Amino acid sequence: MNQIDDIEAASLLYILYKRRQRKTKKKTVQPRRYWVRLPLNWLPILVDKFKFSFHKLLQNGQHRYKCTKRECTVNLKVLENEDIVWTSSNLEHKHEADEEHKIERQIISNNLKRKATENFCERPSKLLHSYLRENNTNAITTKDVTYIKHNIFQARASLRPNLPRSRQEVLIKFKILTACIGEPIQLRRWFHPLNLKRPREGQFQVNFMARRSYPEEFYKYYRMTITSFDVLFSLVQKDLTKQLTCLRVPISPEERLTVTLRYLATGTNFSALHFDFLMGVSRISNIINETCDILWKILQPREMSVPTTEDWLQISKSFYEKTQFPNCVGAVDGKHVRLECPKNSGSQYFNYKHFYSLILLAICDADYCFRIIDVGSYGKESDCNVFKKSVFGKNLYADKVNFPPDNVLPGDEEGIPQPYVIVGDESFALNKHLLRPFPGKSLNDQRRVFNYRLSRARQNIEYTFGILSNKWRIFHTPILASPDFAVKIIKATCVLNNFVRRRDSFSAEDTFNCKLEDYSIKKGVGNASSEAKEVREYFVNYINSPGNILSWQNKVIG
Repeated sequence: MNQIDDIEAASLLYILYKRRQRKTKKKTVQPRRYWVRLPLNWLPILVDKFKFSFHKLLQNGQHRYKCTKRECTVNLKVLENEDIVWTSSNLEHKHEADEEHKIERQIISNNLKRKATENFCERPSKLLHSYLRENNTNAITTKDVTYIKHNIFQARASLRPNLPRSRQEVLIKFKILTACIGEPIQLRRWFHPLNLKRPREGQFQVNFMARRSYPEEFYKYYRMTITSFDVLFSLVQKDLTKQLTCLRVPISPEERLTVTLRYLATGTNFSALHFDFLMGVSRISNIINETCDILWKILQPREMSVPTTEDWLQISKSFYEKTQFPNCVGAVDGKHVRLECPKNSGSQYFNYKHFYSLILLAICDADYCFRIIDVGSYGKESDCNVFKKSVFGKNLYADKVNFPPDNVLPGDEEGIPQPYVIVGDESFALNKHLLRPFPGKSLNDQRRVFNYRLSRARQNIEYTFGILSNKWRIFHTPILASPDFAVKIIKATCVLNNFVRRRDSFSAEDTFNCKLEDYSIKKGVGNASSEAKEVREYFVNYINSPGNILSWQNKVIG
């Protein structure tokens, strides 16, 4: 067994156990090409107000010092009895002597560096404060303190051995250190021994390729087809790939994406995934957090970009073909996403349904795809307030949205051009670009028919929320994460919903138990402008006009 001296043992002990206690910024230390045991008096010395630094150790045991200024050639030797002998032929310095303040700072720095190299476990700030109290020195500034601490770190760094570059090298040095100290030291593991079986027995390693042989089982597990998964993986592979190091093999990007999709598809907790994928709970949390952020960053410009004027026209055409509601460019509503009670949140997230939640406010098209979302509002807020505070809501009420110009309604070529509208329930404020049903129960037949026709178009957002919740069952249970983490999860599932819908359509399983929320008469908000009321009345007359009556719409009258 190789033997090491006390200083090297103390430095290695400092690296293994005390380095975490330093809360200073890490500095890159260049590796030494060779190891030289320096004497304890290798520190700089002051002679006649000039600073000399250690140059080299002579064969006869003497120490050679030279002036710290590069242009100066004055040097000297220090004998074993600490006598100074001048060796330069020219003893005149080519520069001025240091100031009194710098000399005093240098003396303090030298003394503290000697103490710091003798005691590696003592914090530099504690050494400095003790020295100042003992010597009653008050003539140093904050800048001097920073300078002295930096010198202490440099002095310790020069005495430390090279950092281990592999796990095997760490274990070898650890055994040497244990033998020198004479006491057994418990080495903290990087991971649980059970997780060492992941490359052979993990769920991904065992079943991933087997599932690809059965497309139906693959779809049930990943909530998308094999083709869609491959396309999604090709988009996010670069951002999910981690660097391979000598210390450990990184988790593959396929496995990272699998863990995230499985969490979103089942809504299980991190502890359950820990036993399935044989990863640490904290690592699973970090993987899901990072992957959801990447999914939103990559897919949002592709699957949920801001609609252009041509997009609004195409959405309006689809709405009229499927719901027979003219000039409709979207349906808006809010969904309460159940959340674990955040710490120190009070009643901010507690909603009128008596549970903690975040609000997902969304606008969808006729194909059950999200076009605009707003995530992260407190559960106690109403849909109307969330919509008004959102960026899109502010632009809509300020008439700054890039809607197409007003156009006549289908079959009403001689009528007045009407604006393109978004339909919502009674909780939203009426606007010329946002229509809501007439409130109350004592309505005439024309208004009841209008409410029915508008509700047929508005139900698209309810169906979209239902498809989202049944495909990604994370919405069936409370999200056990912080609000910021939950926002990333919700945003990722929304763009994944659009990604899968446009490539795989939807299966019958996604619509099972897709129930609408209990409908209740909601109190209207605010007073609408006369222009908005005129637009709604025009739609009422249009829907009830003889040329635009649908054969089945009067069944709501009874």
